[in-house]
Amino acid sequence: MASLLVPIALDVLIVRSQGAGADWAETAMRAPKAQANRVVRQQLDADPFETMAEGRAPGAYLHWALPDALTSGVVDANGVEMPAVPDRWMVLRLTTPPGAVQRKVDAWIIPDAGADMPVVVGDLLAAVPPAVQPSTPKGELTALGIGSFGWAAYFDNVAGRFALYDDLVDVAGPVAYLVCGWYADPAKDPVAASTESDFLDRLDDRDWSLARPLATGEAFPDRCLFHAAALALGWPKADWTVGDPGQEGEQKPDLAGIEVAIGETLAEAVVAIVANDLDATASRILEARLAGLIGDATGMDGLAKLDAALSAARFGSAPTEGGSETVWKPGDADGTGSFRAAARTGPRRWQATNPAIVLQGAARSAKHGGDGRFGENDDLICRLEADVVTAFGITGGGAGGAGASMLPAAPLAPIPADYGMPAVVVALLGELASLDPGSAPDLDQATATDPSPIAAARARWWQSFAAGADEAMALAGAEITGILPSPVAITPPLRPWTPLHLDWTVSYLPSPHGTHDWDLGDSDFSLPSTPAVPADDAAVAISGRSLLSAAPSRLLEFAIADGGDAFDLVGGALESFTAQLRGDPLTARVTADHGRLDAPAPIDPRPAHFRPLRSGFLRVDRLRLVDGFGQYVDLAAPPVVAIGSSLATPGHASLAALRPRFTAPAQVLLRFMDAAGSATEASEAVTPVCGFLLPSPRDGSLALFDAAGIGLGALRPDGVDGAAWEEAPGQPSGLGARPGNQIGNAVLGGFADRLLDIDVAAKLRGEIPGALSALLRIIDATRWSTDLTGASGDEHLSLILGRPAVLVQASISIDIFDRRDPPENATTAVPVRLGTLAQASDGLLGYFVAGDYSVLHLIDPGVAELAETIDGAPLSETFVDRSGVFYINPGLSVPLTLIMEPGAGAQVTTGVLPQKEIGLRREWTSAALSRLSPTLRFGPVLRDPQATRLPVASDIRGDWLWHRRPDPVSWTSDEVVPATTAAQLSESAVVASDGWLQVKLIPDGDYREGAIGVRIRYATRARSGAIETIGGLNEDGTVFTMPVGQAVQLQESGRFRFFVQQGTEPEAALLVVHMRSGRRYMRTHADRASDNNLANLPPPPMR
Repeated sequence: MASLLVPIALDVLIVRSQGAGADWAETAMRAPKAQANRVVRQQLDADPFETMAEGRAPGAYLHWALPDALTSGVVDANGVEMPAVPDRWMVLRLTTPPGAVQRKVDAWIIPDAGADMPVVVGDLLAAVPPAVQPSTPKGELTALGIGSFGWAAYFDNVAGRFALYDDLVDVAGPVAYLVCGWYADPAKDPVAASTESDFLDRLDDRDWSLARPLATGEAFPDRCLFHAAALALGWPKADWTVGDPGQEGEQKPDLAGIEVAIGETLAEAVVAIVANDLDATASRILEARLAGLIGDATGMDGLAKLDAALSAARFGSAPTEGGSETVWKPGDADGTGSFRAAARTGPRRWQATNPAIVLQGAARSAKHGGDGRFGENDDLICRLEADVVTAFGITGGGAGGAGASMLPAAPLAPIPADYGMPAVVVALLGELASLDPGSAPDLDQATATDPSPIAAARARWWQSFAAGADEAMALAGAEITGILPSPVAITPPLRPWTPLHLDWTVSYLPSPHGTHDWDLGDSDFSLPSTPAVPADDAAVAISGRSLLSAAPSRLLEFAIADGGDAFDLVGGALESFTAQLRGDPLTARVTADHGRLDAPAPIDPRPAHFRPLRSGFLRVDRLRLVDGFGQYVDLAAPPVVAIGSSLATPGHASLAALRPRFTAPAQVLLRFMDAAGSATEASEAVTPVCGFLLPSPRDGSLALFDAAGIGLGALRPDGVDGAAWEEAPGQPSGLGARPGNQIGNAVLGGFADRLLDIDVAAKLRGEIPGALSALLRIIDATRWSTDLTGASGDEHLSLILGRPAVLVQASISIDIFDRRDPPENATTAVPVRLGTLAQASDGLLGYFVAGDYSVLHLIDPGVAELAETIDGAPLSETFVDRSGVFYINPGLSVPLTLIMEPGAGAQVTTGVLPQKEIGLRREWTSAALSRLSPTLRFGPVLRDPQATRLPVASDIRGDWLWHRRPDPVSWTSDEVVPATTAAQLSESAVVASDGWLQVKLIPDGDYREGAIGVRIRYATRARSGAIETIGGLNEDGTVFTMPVGQAVQLQESGRFRFFVQQGTEPEAALLVVHMRSGRRYMRTHADRASDNNLANLPPPPMR
């Protein structure tokens, strides 16, 4: 079997004197104690800032890291699937006995790193080697170990698995180590391939590459041999010789050089620490770029959408259970299409995330997550067996650099064959002696003034490991046989430092009045200029642990080409911070029956300090940086911390402002609802459109149209009554009738009645009527910030001539999914801002809350200021709510009536949840807009009694009408004859006439040719008897079903033609019936088979 030589990273910590336990952080996880048939909670992690009971004994502590490809997994419905890792490991040591020239070899083996209690077998090369240990693997070992992502990175967790302690008793340096690992079961090996092509694909999948291509006819490897070497380690002193090879460098960072920043996201904390001199806009753009959210920040709505995206990134989210919808899948050229069910996710739920912390100058290590740093394409460079280095000397030095010359003959022959040691391990031991300055053949001749040339040449190679270093220069004068391994696999004599976690203590100061201490802006909360900061005696101390990663540096590398790696950054989240605010248990759930973990955990009793809403301030009090061996650095207490721009607290440099967030998942639902007033959500068949409003700033009137675009009448100012209702020209009218008596939709009628009543009552009180005027001016002022045609289109004449607005029904609710169901949630007043001036795509012009049409809510206080400049008159203080904000309580659904641009969207901003947008479907308004036409009052005009001739546009597809009253109670509508350019009057008598000019638009013809005929065979009914879904059979015999609303939309699109057929009876086409309320349903014409064939269909068969 041929082996692929895969480099791994090795750290060796040399402890030369016994220290106190307080000198070392406790990093070992406690072993879970599973119990059968029950789930118990156990604390597995050490407490923050906990130290070891005893210090580390003198000796060498070896810890090796698995390749990155074996420490990343795939998340699926069953959890995280991780690849198997090597479970058999051998450690070889080179030392020089007193007076000897050749190196002495010692060996240890870990037969089964996956065992519950792994065994380390030593003295393998003794005259009488120990008995072979059982080596049958009991299970698949992964980097997760007992379930922690950081488990394998700590020495104390994996001692006897991926780590080894060597007491170095009776040993003199220099010392060198070789670590080799392989799979006891070759079937688990990641490169166990059947063909060369498969082998190369497996390398690509893991971001591995070969140091050289396979030669023609050369066998490809079918197993991995993982290897690492540590060279020239001094013992018992660090400086075992004079010169560079024996100097043990310190990697632990200088305390004075460590900087700390905190942000609501990792990207914000990075910006705070590396670009704290940027202005607010530049900081937001850089943060968005780091977070992968950057778009066209200079385009329309660019900065506003960027702010909304950044706000959403400050929440944690999870999808909710969705549903499915039926979609049409077209067939190929020779087949027919079919209806198929497509899964759809539900609305996401959001909750507070833990703040992020970033450190610069912590001396991050590339040991974990950086094994591709020496590859041209960020890949791990592997070698073939034939490439092992056999000699490393100096030019002209003959065979003096051959490592085998410094080893005994057949050094590993005593190792029992039962361990399955690959033969290449012997070659790698020779390579170790070839690369190790401590194994240089001329070392015994070196002096302080004449050091070993071979040792010095080998040590100079280490200089090429630095980023940007020239390897050719470092190897000048060296003579090497073989291909040097990747520097990943080589450990020079350095004191290791791999920061893995940060222990922290912070103080949380809750806002005295929750959300009321904050101002709701365009996308999120902000502090007032003088914030209400609680006293220190209100602070709650919270301690925790943050796993650190190089993600902050990776973010900069992505955003700043050829420059991000220059920043020494590590960071992570203040894990468990939110959980501790809630008092949630931090202990692990442990059981011997894994199936029991699928059931939800029982609800723990509510603790006394439970906080359902996070709102307040955070202060960092204490920080400790800890590495994988338990070495630590305590930062100054309290540390100086840079605060992210969104968390800055005016007048309090050390406080981070935590904006209000629910600590349990929550969602805001803004939904369009049935225009008829029922609790049914709008859909393809249920429209939210109550009607259309057409303001006329010229005469101060407001024309009303129903959901189909048919004119109903107009509200206009009246000098006597304050306001008056005038029926649509050409329509029968009732003397003195109120709008609500003539308008079929109750919402539109109630709105018109209330508007009329307010101005009439004001006139009776001797006041200036202001409701109708205020509404028109507010619509006009808000439209200055709105893209009138970007979403709704500009093909409708009504948008150009009249600019109608649409009146729609909606509802809003905030739902919190807290298993404890705290009563505080129901009493928390959440501010809501609907619409925004910051985005031109937002088409909300104003709205009414809870059916109260006596108060018009503005989307922004600035609208009122602009509206008052239109004619200089103040707005009605009782009719207009200038605040731009209203409050709702979670768990309650609040009805809304929205005035919107057709086809546009509307933003909802709550601060406690990300900004959300809903948009009107074009099919709800397009048909009405195609026929909606304003009436224009003119007069008096001179006209011919026999033929009304007026100058009108000739390129409009429609018929012009002149509506006039021949007497006070009746209407006459004349067809208009377009006047010519001569503008000559008739020779007969003409009359002066007042009237209304209107164009009756001709709708586009329906395109029905080529519609796909679909036979409907099944129907399901609600308890009320109404048909809910219809269905049929695809060509392959599969059953499809769809809601009636979707079928309505598909048939009205002209692409489909649904029909029912009973036996040999003719096809009965399904018709779409439009009710006066705006609802739509389907039925067939009555025939001799049935009054409605659709009602006789059976339900679909059970699947």
